[in-house]
Amino acid sequence: MNSNSLLKIILASSSPRRLQILQEHGLAPTVMPADIDEILQAHEEANTYVTRLAKEKAQAILQKISTNSADLILAADTTVAYHNQILEKPKDRDDAYRMLSLLSGKSHEVYTGYALIFLPEQEWLVNYVTTTICFYTLTEKQINDYIASGDPFDKAGSYGIQQVGESFVKEIKGSYYNVMGLPIEEILQKLKERA
Repeated sequence: MNSNSLLKIILASSSPRRLQILQEHGLAPTVMPADIDEILQAHEEANTYVTRLAKEKAQAILQKISTNSADLILAADTTVAYHNQILEKPKDRDDAYRMLSLLSGKSHEVYTGYALIFLPEQEWLVNYVTTTICFYTLTEKQINDYIASGDPFDKAGSYGIQQVGESFVKEIKGSYYNVMGLPIEEILQKLKERA
């Protein structure tokens, strides 16, 4: 049995994708979504934005629990950036269309910031991971069909890598899991170093 599977982890997220990634890697977290305002500050860069939100989510959970009720709090936030322009979750269909058209035929970055709080010591580890994605040139029909599926509306940049896959993505440089919302390879390495 993996020693990480014995860790009592609180996942400060309601993301089904983050939960799935952890479960696929033998971890069984307790899901406790953090209720924070995810507001982009003026001139905030993507890496700063995602690490700030991850820290705020982790802090919100830390304030709610007893420090001996878990071994670890894990919080994360993911966003998409194109030439330093942050593309959050789309507001509506037109916004999703704008984002997907912008990304069509071009490379962009996916940033995931994460915060780990080791308990009971309250030792923090905060970092971010960047993955570069290159899209094929998308047809208007591809974009409209994907928007009609309803999938873009809860995802930064208006797409989920696991849904669009080979039809949209020409190349991935970096962690696939990072694009899904959790750089599990790096997080598992940090847990191993701490063990």
